[in-house]
Amino acid sequence: MKKGKKLIVGNWKMNPAAFAEGKGLILALKKGMMRMKTAKGVEIVVCPPNIYLRDVIKTIGKAKISAGVQDISVFDGVGSKTGSTSAIMSKNSGAKVAIIGHSERRQAGETDAEVNKKVLLALAAGLRAIVCIGEKERHSNGDYLQFIRTQISLALEKVEKKDLANIVIAYEPVWAIGAKEAMTPHDLHQMSLYIRKMLIETYGADAGAAIPVLYGGSVSPENALGIVRDGAVDGLLVGRDSLNAANFIEIVRLSSIA
Repeated sequence: MKKGKKLIVGNWKMNPAAFAEGKGLILALKKGMMRMKTAKGVEIVVCPPNIYLRDVIKTIGKAKISAGVQDISVFDGVGSKTGSTSAIMSKNSGAKVAIIGHSERRQAGETDAEVNKKVLLALAAGLRAIVCIGEKERHSNGDYLQFIRTQISLALEKVEKKDLANIVIAYEPVWAIGAKEAMTPHDLHQMSLYIRKMLIETYGADAGAAIPVLYGGSVSPENALGIVRDGAVDGLLVGRDSLNAANFIEIVRLSSIA
């Protein structure tokens, strides 16, 4: 991601039921980008279900939108792993980005060790890894801070400085996902600083400060500006509103002026 640009990632999750709707979303997004004078300040990525990846890329055409995948296999290359899609297969199919360690994957049983293995496989394949972290609950005793520290440390184990250009951290507190309201910009600002401090401790001031930190969790047009402007983040990981063309375009616009 170029310095100063906001990264907005749309995670379609297991949607839509047919690609016709997804095609409409991409076409609407392209039109919205053409009308948006501030579009140069934003980098957009859409992550559809794998079955739609090539169709999404074809629909994107020459527009300045990238496509990614929502997950990759913990297994490398190719082989007898029914139902799995490896990092290199995703890359060769046109994906630029892989979301790794999303809370929904972790809730399904994905471990920190598996997240780390996927991060390393994504980097080896030439994919940018959007590494998701986030606590399930937040208590006043501050235990969640150590939880976040451990998640980051384990996810980035063996990741070298030379690979950091392809690392993005997405902070998505589980308790805020699908909630009526997102995390407050003030609380997010404190967490963003904490995450940044850990990255700097691990990789040094310059390298650690250059890693983009995103926020995900009930992002909407109503809160996007405050989150990006006052939350000290470099962009957003958008779930449900990435499936609403008008809302997603507005989130992109607001992020570009934050």
